[in-house]
Amino acid sequence: MNNLKTSTAMLAGYRVLDLSDNKAYTCGRFLASLGAEVIKVEKPNCSGGQSEFALPAAKWLANNVGKKCITLNLEHEKGREIFGQLATKVEFIIESYKPGFMKEIGFDYPQLQKLNAGIILISISPFGQTGPYSQFLGGELVASGMGGTLDTCGYPDDTPVLEALDACIFHANAAASLGAMLAHRERGISGIGQYVDCSIQE
Repeated sequence: MNNLKTSTAMLAGYRVLDLSDNKAYTCGRFLASLGAEVIKVEKPNCSGGQSEFALPAAKWLANNVGKKCITLNLEHEKGREIFGQLATKVEFIIESYKPGFMKEIGFDYPQLQKLNAGIILISISPFGQTGPYSQFLGGELVASGMGGTLDTCGYPDDTPVLEALDACIFHANAAASLGAMLAHRERGISGIGQYVDCSIQE
């Protein structure tokens, strides 16, 4: 793999492609903290993480600490070709696109497994990849409200209060990271990867 393999960190020597936006930045950060080499894939001209969900620079840096960064346009044929090559050289991929996008560009989990049988694909989205709400948009406030967390904060006779920071997104990323590590452990036995689908609302 790389020179990280000499480290005692749990994921030393393993590589991650992080295709996420702010709904899933933290998952890659967790894997980086475990020793993985995390490569953040940004759209060209995105100004350091300033995607459709704009983040202050300090917040972007805090959630992407420990990662390397490249730009790649997955909506372009050449970009998809390069991504396919990269997918054969990594053990994990994190994505937070709208459900169905990875299939549209030819890189849903079955296709990725053909390229790399051991790949672990981690998808983090507002409502998961399937079901009646899967195509709905949503962020922290929507997940907190529809997940029930918002109902538990504040006073009963006053307006609901959102938890500090992005608590629901943070916990979803922690759950996705745990799922990825369980899949990683099983891969050590079978050699086969898995698909981790995490709904922020759930």
